[in-house]
Amino acid sequence: MTLRSFKGDASIDYKWKTAKHLEALAGYGKPIIILYFGDYDAKGLEIPNSALKDIRAWCSSDFTFIQCGINKEHIDIFQLPEQPDKPGAFQWEALSEAQAQKLILGNLQKYWSLGAVKRVEQEEARATARWVQLIESVLEGGE
Repeated sequence: MTLRSFKGDASIDYKWKTAKHLEALAGYGKPIIILYFGDYDAKGLEIPNSALKDIRAWCSSDFTFIQCGINKEHIDIFQLPEQPDKPGAFQWEALSEAQAQKLILGNLQKYWSLGAVKRVEQEEARATARWVQLIESVLEGGE
């Protein structure tokens, strides 16, 4: 999982590097899914679209983009306050830590299995322990 921040309009260099990174990820043979979390305002909804236009043009691999929030339904669910100087605008910073966690994890869990991660970590620990045993055996003169 790669985390990328889009603070305002992304630079050409940033979008290019993102496109090339997505191409490299495609080599693993798994679907690429981008989950976007941002403000619910004109700019927050425009930023990913303007960046995606270039990234899609420069990336030879397919990927899916999902706007996870803040979306319109989250305004009522989390009772978010409207930005005082911009009617109809709702900022990510208005979410409490618990609300942001619920929104992020709720979306991540659709595509990412914590159980699978734990199984990989356990297998990695077993493989590491086996390598340590083999190396210690060789160092002690065994085979």
